[in-house]
Amino acid sequence: MVCLPPSFDPNKKYPLIVYYYGGTTPTTRGITSPYCAQLFASRDYVVYVIQPSGAIGYGQEFSARHVNVWGERTADEIIEGTKKFCAAHPFVNDKRIGCIGCGNMGGAILGGLAEVPGLELYGYNRTPQRLEPLCAKGITAVPDIPGIAARCDILVIGVKPYLVGGVLAEALPSLKPETVVISIAAGVTLHDLRDAVQGRCHVVRVMPNTPALVGAGVFGIQEDPALPKDVFAMILDLFGLLGSTIVLPEKKFNAFMALVGCGPAYVFHFMDALAEAGVTMGFTRQEALELVTQLVLAPPSWRHCRGAIPPSCANRCAHRRA
Repeated sequence: MVCLPPSFDPNKKYPLIVYYYGGTTPTTRGITSPYCAQLFASRDYVVYVIQPSGAIGYGQEFSARHVNVWGERTADEIIEGTKKFCAAHPFVNDKRIGCIGCGNMGGAILGGLAEVPGLELYGYNRTPQRLEPLCAKGITAVPDIPGIAARCDILVIGVKPYLVGGVLAEALPSLKPETVVISIAAGVTLHDLRDAVQGRCHVVRVMPNTPALVGAGVFGIQEDPALPKDVFAMILDLFGLLGSTIVLPEKKFNAFMALVGCGPAYVFHFMDALAEAGVTMGFTRQEALELVTQLVLAPPSWRHCRGAIPPSCANRCAHRRA
């Protein structure tokens, strides 16, 4: 039996609850508790009710397995059945995403993903207090690195570059072949990441910029022919939820960090200089900042330049002033 949310959308992702009947009492092929399948479904879960070996109602031989073979065989059936269900139903979210290092950028990524329905998110931070705002958004705090590495399928490493090696060494025993480790640390190469995980799992190098803090980031993702296409597509989709993505060869990655990673700082310095000029013209500092912010950050102000190169836009602005 499958119970779907009332406003079910097959194009969305939903968390999955699996209920398996233990074979000790008669079954109604539903969740026999005060919290029925429909209640969980009303909270935007997909509920999958399965009857493994030992459940009654399917004939004497089948139910007799509860006595004769209950244990590993039944557990294997539950696991295998759940895997097949997830593979056959793309609306089920079967990926658990964790972040080690939930400071400004790691926290922004987790916080942004928390706005997407159906994702199962976990966080670890050396200072647990930093996780409190994220926990308020539904993210689960994990107390240690091995615990979050064992629990998650996608693991974002959001610590400072000099800490990446130590973090991955601590996570290493818990990494699984299907784990995807994503580093957002500047200067840590794919070669460094592969060495750190000792070939146990996939690694991905991603470089965000600070507008990711408000859901408008640009994410550079290093191309990697060794990464399976479906895994790479999943990474593109994941970061596409938080802004725009661009795939880059390694030789352009440092240039991307300099141009797009550091670029926002130059924009903000430019805005500050414009505001200072506004003050010399008679505006208050607050008035000048509000005007400049509206000028630079409001998308409608750039509609007339869509598809044009910057010098052309500058000429149009000068023409309008004239």
